[in-house]
Amino acid sequence: MEKSKTGKELGKGISQRNSGIYQARVYREGYGKPIYIYDRDLKQIKKRRDELVKTRKNVFSTDFEEYTFGEWFEIWMKLYLVGTLKATTVRNYRDAFKRVSSISNEKLNQITSNHIQYAINELYRQGYAKSTIRSTYGMLISCFKRAVSSRIILYNPCDGVVITEKKDFTPKKKEDIEMKKRISDEELALFFKLARGTRYVEFFYILLHTGMRVGEACALEWKDIDTKKKCIHVYKTINTTMIYYDQDGNKLVNPYNTHQITTPKREASNRVIPITDSVIEAFQTWRKKQKNDQNTKGEDWGKNNALLGKYPGLVFTTSTGNCCLPSTVTHECKRLTLRMNHVLKKKSEAEGCPYKGTHMHPHAFRHTFTTRCYEAGMNPGSIMLIIGHANLSMTEYYTHPGDAFIKKEFEKYKESQNEGKQAGETDMQRNV
Repeated sequence: MEKSKTGKELGKGISQRNSGIYQARVYREGYGKPIYIYDRDLKQIKKRRDELVKTRKNVFSTDFEEYTFGEWFEIWMKLYLVGTLKATTVRNYRDAFKRVSSISNEKLNQITSNHIQYAINELYRQGYAKSTIRSTYGMLISCFKRAVSSRIILYNPCDGVVITEKKDFTPKKKEDIEMKKRISDEELALFFKLARGTRYVEFFYILLHTGMRVGEACALEWKDIDTKKKCIHVYKTINTTMIYYDQDGNKLVNPYNTHQITTPKREASNRVIPITDSVIEAFQTWRKKQKNDQNTKGEDWGKNNALLGKYPGLVFTTSTGNCCLPSTVTHECKRLTLRMNHVLKKKSEAEGCPYKGTHMHPHAFRHTFTTRCYEAGMNPGSIMLIIGHANLSMTEYYTHPGDAFIKKEFEKYKESQNEGKQAGETDMQRNV
């Protein structure tokens, strides 16, 4: 009988990995290889193991002709995923399953690569982003892979499915095409002029000068900000998550939304961001605003914020002490953008120029920060670490140099071409 990392006996068939996750193995009749399930809680994995032992003759019988893909998905989620994955990942898998619901009633052992290809093609036709399609495809691969390893089906029907690199079959909406990735200096000046005096002006200023994701900023605590060393420690994010299972792994009849602060999706997102004196000043101004809210509301401040128990030092809160959510910031950005468009339209009419509205969103501040770092001559590798990207290609995607910067950089090329030329000799004369 194996023991835990602390020397405690775990029980028959249970072991503990170096990561701390418990692993239980259950053998099926007629098969040499066991079924493995995982959980972070020892009590829960014992309960799930006992439940699997009782039902394995029905659930893991060799006769799977009556099981549909939808039924297997529920078994896969309950036995292998719930308890080992973050609630946000469970939600993402659920959302992915809904997108391919067209094959949910197909018999598991009759699904072919044609079924999967058709479902994927439908997502393209419906205009889903390639990243969404790839995540859906990833869920299908994992789900069927487990069915193969459990000897339920012979092969993974996802093998051979083509994920095209072409653009979506349907054109994107107009507002998507015109959505800002990099905000110009003129637009920023107008935005902050209109935002002056509003509640979240400091929030937008901090986004612009740190490149944080909105969820990361909303999850900040005051202890994460080191004003002496002038840096921010980023290691968590806030999510609005749909809860499908209770703490015992039972599927809820009525799933519900909740707010959770979790670790970032990727290790690269855990990072330290250097900050300027002006960013520190923005945090200090916001802190005065928060303390004023606390004094005004008294004991009622934050009474409806369940996260304050575990995260008492949340930086960004509403006037009543609730969490400042990414949706709140998006709504405020949209409101200020509408005001911007009203001003720009009146200016265009007065000057007799054609009017073209702008569509800004909070993530554009992150793109803008990345671009400014690049234009300032920072090393791309350093920018990658500050932004929290896993590779340089993503940082390059976030970089959108302006025309002035491009012209300035081109001057370096022109200067290099002038070197070694004879007086009065043109480049064409020298090379032809």
